[in-house]
Amino acid sequence: MTKETFLKKLEAELQGLDADERADILAEYREHFELALEAGRDESGVALALGNPKTLAKEIRASVLVEQAQQELSMKKLFQAIFTAASLGLFNLLIVAGPFVGLLGLWAGMIVVALAFLVSPLIELYMNGFPTTGADWLQLLLSLVLAIVGYFLGRGMIWVTKWMYRWLVRYLAYNIKLVKGKSHNEA
Repeated sequence: MTKETFLKKLEAELQGLDADERADILAEYREHFELALEAGRDESGVALALGNPKTLAKEIRASVLVEQAQQELSMKKLFQAIFTAASLGLFNLLIVAGPFVGLLGLWAGMIVVALAFLVSPLIELYMNGFPTTGADWLQLLLSLVLAIVGYFLGRGMIWVTKWMYRWLVRYLAYNIKLVKGKSHNEA
């Protein structure tokens, strides 16, 4: 594959990225070819060492999305980065999606528990009415304690959500570096 063919295919696969970002990436690969040619390597050998432009574009797109998710706290960017990283291969789908789905399930469960604890006094009043006996007052008091626990659990979940976001972005960045390997750096 020639330099121009490789760059045209890469450009076509990078269509989802910002035009400036795409131009920078193409300029970097154009320079990579020029340096290799000056060192005496042929175009087809450099293109072969760089790999399939479609796979390379997926890796680049995943890296760009992870960088954007690091800079801008956005669940949309995070989900785009996760799904793009997962699309890099079946093994990667299992490595990325497994922990993500597990953490998402745990997070959602904790949010539901916090909300249930918060509304427990209202449920207690609805189910039993206004307390009239000592046992009723004790139930209401316990539901108020649960509401306090739910409040602090909810506050803690805000911190956990921010931590999970940062951890997932770092995990994706590590995973993409792992997928890329050394083959692109050696070309």
